Amino acid sequence: MYTAYTFVCFCSKIRKTTDEIESEKLAKGIHECVMEMIKKREEKIVTGEADSFGNDFLGLLVNAFHDSDDKNRLSVEDLVDECKTFYFVGQEMTKSLLTWTVLLLSIHSDWQEKARREVIEVFGDKNPHSEGISKLKTVSKTAISDDFNSVHYQRLINYKFILLTDELDHL
Repeated sequence: MYTAYTFVCFCSKIRKTTDEIESEKLAKGIHECVMEMIKKREEKIVTGEADSFGNDFLGLLVNAFHDSDDKNRLSVEDLVDECKTFYFVGQEMTKSLLTWTVLLLSIHSDWQEKARREVIEVFGDKNPHSEGISKLKTVSKTAISDDFNSVHYQRLINYKFILLTDELDHL
Protein backbone atom coordinates (compact mmCIF):
# COMPACT_ATOMS: atom_id res chain seq x y z
CA MET A 1 0.00 0.00 0.00
CA TYR A 2 1.39 3.39 -0.97
CA THR A 3 1.13 6.25 1.45
CA ALA A 4 1.02 9.99 0.79
CA TYR A 5 4.65 10.17 1.96
CA THR A 6 5.72 7.62 -0.68
CA PHE A 7 3.91 9.62 -3.35
CA VAL A 8 5.59 12.89 -2.28
CA CYS A 9 9.03 11.23 -2.23
CA PHE A 10 8.43 9.74 -5.68
CA CYS A 11 7.29 13.11 -7.09
CA SER A 12 10.24 14.97 -5.58
CA LYS A 13 12.61 12.68 -7.50
CA ILE A 14 10.85 13.48 -10.77
CA ARG A 15 10.33 17.21 -10.26
CA LYS A 16 13.09 19.47 -8.97
CA THR A 17 12.48 22.06 -6.28
CA THR A 18 13.10 25.76 -6.87
CA ASP A 19 16.22 25.56 -4.69
CA GLU A 20 17.61 22.67 -6.72
CA ILE A 21 16.99 24.51 -9.98
CA GLU A 22 18.63 27.68 -8.63
CA SER A 23 21.58 25.67 -7.31
CA GLU A 24 22.12 24.05 -10.70
CA LYS A 25 21.98 27.44 -12.44
CA LEU A 26 24.59 28.84 -10.05
CA ALA A 27 26.85 25.81 -10.48
CA LYS A 28 26.56 26.10 -14.26
CA GLY A 29 27.34 29.84 -14.09
CA ILE A 30 30.45 29.25 -11.98
CA HIS A 31 31.59 26.49 -14.34
CA GLU A 32 31.12 28.75 -17.37
CA CYS A 33 32.97 31.61 -15.68
CA VAL A 34 35.99 29.43 -14.88
CA MET A 35 36.00 27.94 -18.38
CA GLU A 36 35.89 31.45 -19.87
CA MET A 37 38.98 32.42 -17.85
CA ILE A 38 40.76 29.28 -19.05
CA LYS A 39 39.84 29.97 -22.68
CA LYS A 40 41.24 33.50 -22.38
CA ARG A 41 44.54 32.08 -21.12
CA GLU A 42 44.61 29.54 -23.94
CA GLU A 43 43.85 32.23 -26.55
CA LYS A 44 46.79 34.32 -25.34
CA ILE A 45 49.08 31.35 -25.96
CA VAL A 46 47.62 30.71 -29.43
CA THR A 47 47.83 34.38 -30.49
CA GLY A 48 51.35 34.73 -29.10
CA GLU A 49 50.45 37.37 -26.50
CA ALA A 50 51.91 35.12 -23.81
CA ASP A 51 54.41 32.29 -23.80
CA SER A 52 52.92 30.46 -20.80
CA PHE A 53 49.66 30.18 -18.91
CA GLY A 54 51.16 32.22 -16.08
CA ASN A 55 52.67 31.43 -12.73
CA ASP A 56 49.65 32.39 -10.63
CA PHE A 57 47.25 29.82 -9.19
CA LEU A 58 45.03 29.66 -12.27
CA GLY A 59 48.07 29.43 -14.54
CA LEU A 60 49.40 26.46 -12.57
CA LEU A 61 46.01 24.75 -12.78
CA VAL A 62 45.78 25.34 -16.55
CA ASN A 63 49.31 23.94 -16.94
CA ALA A 64 48.21 20.84 -15.04
CA PHE A 65 45.09 20.66 -17.22
CA HIS A 66 47.30 20.60 -20.35
CA ASP A 67 49.94 18.26 -18.90
CA SER A 68 51.10 15.62 -21.39
CA ASP A 69 51.38 12.97 -18.67
CA ASP A 70 47.97 11.37 -18.05
CA LYS A 71 48.83 10.68 -14.39
CA ASN A 72 49.48 14.36 -13.69
CA ARG A 73 46.73 15.79 -15.89
CA LEU A 74 43.93 17.65 -14.15
CA SER A 75 40.37 17.04 -15.33
CA VAL A 76 38.01 19.91 -16.14
CA GLU A 77 35.91 19.17 -13.07
CA ASP A 78 38.96 19.05 -10.81
CA LEU A 79 40.16 22.35 -12.23
CA VAL A 80 36.78 24.02 -11.67
CA ASP A 81 36.55 22.53 -8.16
CA GLU A 82 40.02 23.85 -7.27
CA CYS A 83 39.06 27.32 -8.49
CA LYS A 84 35.82 27.25 -6.48
CA THR A 85 37.67 26.12 -3.36
CA PHE A 86 40.30 28.84 -3.75
CA TYR A 87 37.60 31.46 -4.28
CA PHE A 88 35.47 30.45 -1.30
CA VAL A 89 38.45 30.12 1.03
CA GLY A 90 39.47 33.63 0.00
CA GLN A 91 35.96 34.86 0.77
CA GLU A 92 36.03 33.27 4.22
CA MET A 93 39.50 34.61 4.97
CA THR A 94 38.47 38.12 3.94
CA LYS A 95 35.32 37.90 6.04
CA SER A 96 37.31 36.75 9.07
CA LEU A 97 39.93 39.45 8.61
CA LEU A 98 37.30 42.19 8.32
CA THR A 99 35.43 40.87 11.36
CA TRP A 100 38.63 40.81 13.38
CA THR A 101 39.54 44.34 12.27
CA VAL A 102 36.12 45.69 13.25
CA LEU A 103 36.34 43.91 16.62
CA LEU A 104 39.76 45.40 17.38
CA LEU A 105 38.63 48.85 16.31
CA SER A 106 35.57 48.58 18.55
CA ILE A 107 37.70 47.54 21.53
CA HIS A 108 40.38 50.19 21.00
CA SER A 109 38.63 53.53 20.56
CA ASP A 110 41.98 55.32 20.18
CA TRP A 111 42.81 53.15 17.15
CA GLN A 112 39.31 53.77 15.81
CA GLU A 113 39.72 57.54 16.03
CA LYS A 114 43.18 57.39 14.44
CA ALA A 115 41.85 55.17 11.62
CA ARG A 116 38.88 57.51 11.07
CA ARG A 117 41.20 60.55 10.78
CA GLU A 118 43.44 58.63 8.39
CA VAL A 119 40.50 57.65 6.12
CA ILE A 120 39.26 61.25 6.01
CA GLU A 121 42.80 62.46 5.29
CA VAL A 122 43.33 59.99 2.42
CA PHE A 123 39.86 60.01 0.83
CA GLY A 124 38.12 63.15 2.03
CA ASP A 125 34.57 63.13 0.63
CA LYS A 126 35.42 60.64 -2.16
CA ASN A 127 34.60 56.94 -2.23
CA PRO A 128 37.47 54.61 -1.24
CA HIS A 129 39.60 53.21 -4.08
CA SER A 130 42.39 50.65 -4.25
CA GLU A 131 45.22 53.18 -4.56
CA GLY A 132 44.11 54.99 -1.42
CA ILE A 133 43.41 51.85 0.59
CA SER A 134 47.08 50.86 0.34
CA LYS A 135 47.94 54.16 2.07
CA LEU A 136 45.82 53.36 5.15
CA LYS A 137 48.53 52.29 7.58
CA THR A 138 46.46 52.27 10.79
CA VAL A 139 43.80 49.97 9.36
CA SER A 140 46.49 47.66 7.96
CA LYS A 141 48.23 47.53 11.33
CA THR A 142 44.92 46.79 13.04
CA ALA A 143 44.14 43.96 10.63
CA ILE A 144 47.47 42.26 11.26
CA SER A 145 47.65 43.17 14.94
CA ASP A 146 49.18 40.66 17.28
CA ASP A 147 46.52 41.35 19.92
CA PHE A 148 44.75 38.11 19.03
CA ASN A 149 47.74 36.18 20.35
CA SER A 150 47.79 38.07 23.62
CA VAL A 151 47.08 36.09 26.77
CA HIS A 152 44.05 38.26 27.61
CA TYR A 153 42.16 37.36 24.43
CA GLN A 154 43.20 33.72 24.57
CA ARG A 155 41.85 33.49 28.12
CA LEU A 156 38.64 35.26 27.11
CA ILE A 157 38.13 32.97 24.11
CA ASN A 158 38.84 29.84 26.18
CA TYR A 159 36.44 31.04 28.89
CA LYS A 160 33.64 31.69 26.40
CA PHE A 161 34.27 28.31 24.76
CA ILE A 162 34.09 26.53 28.13
CA LEU A 163 30.81 28.32 28.91
CA LEU A 164 29.42 27.30 25.52
CA THR A 165 30.42 23.65 25.90
CA ASP A 166 28.97 23.56 29.44
CA GLU A 167 25.67 24.90 28.11
CA LEU A 168 25.65 22.29 25.34
CA ASP A 169 26.27 19.51 27.88
CA HIS A 170 23.14 20.53 29.79
CA LEU A 171 20.89 20.28 26.74
